[in-house]
Amino acid sequence: MRTKKLHIFITLILIALSGVSLCGCSDKGSADTKDITYRHVELEEAKELINSGEGVLVDVRDDVIFSYEHIPGAINIPYYDVTDNSSDTVLKLPDKDMLIILYCDYGGVSKEVAEKLVAKGYTNVVEFDGLLVWDGEIVGKAQ
Repeated sequence: MRTKKLHIFITLILIALSGVSLCGCSDKGSADTKDITYRHVELEEAKELINSGEGVLVDVRDDVIFSYEHIPGAINIPYYDVTDNSSDTVLKLPDKDMLIILYCDYGGVSKEVAEKLVAKGYTNVVEFDGLLVWDGEIVGKAQ
């Protein structure tokens, strides 16, 4: 009888833990903060947004890598300058409603920065897979 109770107890604990772990699941493509999210865009839409001139293109890679190569017109705000603290400001991005187009090498770091910016109150953030997919001009690329 005692073994059966132990088995039931362990089963209930496992069910409870499963429920708790599922509560943390979310869509990896966006970060929710008061219904404001960032969007992942494909290369063609990223090019349209960049060419519109309505926003700012931000390379979130390290400043040394940025100086080696980047997309024309991009400014550099390294990922490590965008803190997790939602009250910290990003000096190069004073307008929290402006269109911000983020990129890195492969898209992973730009997604993390997008989440941090949304947490800081930025409302119009998009990111794309960056230089992995970029087929346009590159500034400063070594020949």
